[in-house]
Amino acid sequence: MKLATVILLILSSASLGETVHTQQDGIAVDVTLEPTTFKVGDSVSLTIKAIAPNNMKLIVPNTSFDYFFITDQSSMLDIPTEGGREWNWQFQLDTFDASVQQFQSLTVEWTDEYGNSGTLIIDDIPVTITSAVGDTLNQLPLRDIVESKKASTQIAYWLLAIVSFVFIGGIVSIIYFVKHNKTQTISPEEKAKCAIELLRNSDVEAHEFYTRLSNIVRTYLEDQFNISAPGYTTREFLISEKKNPRLEHSDRTKLAAFLVAADLVKYARFEPSKNNWDVASCKALEFVTSTAPSKLNAESEVAA
Repeated sequence: MKLATVILLILSSASLGETVHTQQDGIAVDVTLEPTTFKVGDSVSLTIKAIAPNNMKLIVPNTSFDYFFITDQSSMLDIPTEGGREWNWQFQLDTFDASVQQFQSLTVEWTDEYGNSGTLIIDDIPVTITSAVGDTLNQLPLRDIVESKKASTQIAYWLLAIVSFVFIGGIVSIIYFVKHNKTQTISPEEKAKCAIELLRNSDVEAHEFYTRLSNIVRTYLEDQFNISAPGYTTREFLISEKKNPRLEHSDRTKLAAFLVAADLVKYARFEPSKNNWDVASCKALEFVTSTAPSKLNAESEVAA
């Protein structure tokens, strides 16, 4: 029983954090990353503690750590101790890249009063990052995009494209007429829902479908919450929206999962089934509905 308890404690401590010790040029450095197992978007803590001789000055030159982004930092530098001088840095980090397997590129630079200098290179720290999308997409088959089709299939697609174009054109005309003949403007929520419905009834390839669906959600966030991020990557866009206090943590998690899934289709040659298209559009519609002001106000009134 005691042995099992010890094993569980060891395993749990390994997932909570890991410390790397480096000693060079008379300097001892302990770097701790915790936790080492976390989900995309979660905050992790990086602590650097160094003991150096009195005549040395230390700096951590990194302003970013590869795929990790600094959200907060603090330091307590040049503290007298019995063994010399103590230097401490603390960083709060996050990442939206689930493919990262190790924390790396960390160095500590030193200079002394005689003009000498050097660099301590810290060993990489292994990490395990769980994607916000989960394992569902990983279980789906990846296959190359078809480069050629039969003539009859191409004709059918052209006919469907023409019908879709006429249908979309009609809907757009109706929306334009309503918009310019009513004193009340269409809200960002209504515009996003209408755009999603139009997309669901159109005949497009997977890449275009997920690109347009992702743009609808981005445009909704820009219009609704004034998150201005045109041309941003998914990672930059998610970092920008984290500063908006009107979005709950659950909403940010849903948004991260949705945009990362869309990126797999747009950039990783991932070709999901039609059923996954419907799931993606339903998730986008659910996100828009749950974050609309009408929904948020209703929840506030119930809570009150």
